[in-house]
Amino acid sequence: MKTLDLHGIERWDTLFAIEKFITDNFDNLPIQVITGNSSYNVSKVKEIVERYNLSCHKDRWINWGSWIITWQASYTVLYYIITIGETNETWQT
Repeated sequence: MKTLDLHGIERWDTLFAIEKFITDNFDNLPIQVITGNSSYNVSKVKEIVERYNLSCHKDRWINWGSWIITWQASYTVLYYIITIGETNETWQT
């Protein structure tokens, strides 16, 4: 999983770094952003995630310093439906 560690990145560069990392890795989701114990960094990650209709969750329920970014579930299902339709395969459970 590709990871962006925000430790050592200046506050004024944070928003750009997060957005560039996410947009550069749309094809590689899920990805991880390490925010550390910064509520500012966490809020910026959530802001960018919302802007691109993505989803994020904590890496572990007790670790607020690491966030996993993925597609929203509805987009994932839609992707599989479109992909299956294009290849004429059937989705078997």
